[in-house]
Amino acid sequence: MRLGSVCLAMCFLAAFVAGACEADQTTLDPMNESPQQMLEQSEQAIGGALETVDLDTRTFTVSTDGGAQTFVFTDATEVTGGGEPQGLAGREGARVMVTYRDDQGSRIATRIEFQ
Repeated sequence: MRLGSVCLAMCFLAAFVAGACEADQTTLDPMNESPQQMLEQSEQAIGGALETVDLDTRTFTVSTDGGAQTFVFTDATEVTGGGEPQGLAGREGARVMVTYRDDQGSRIATRIEFQ
């Protein structure tokens, strides 16, 4: 009798856990979102003055109201109004709007717009 109660309790617990996991998957499932929605959620933008550029480390710093923010640029970084990312050097002081995504603690610039 006791073994039957334990088995019944385990079945209910397993069903509850499976239901909770399924509910989490439907609310967090990226398949329920369009690619544009996922892109919009993962990218952020910030504006400020281009402060420093380091071509060796492929980083640049933007001075914002909240302080200096450092970004990484790649060959895929789109630059509008100023050429390629390597062309950032010598443009210190220019106003920019940086669109970026966080990737394991690094801010990867996807777009840099000179204003």
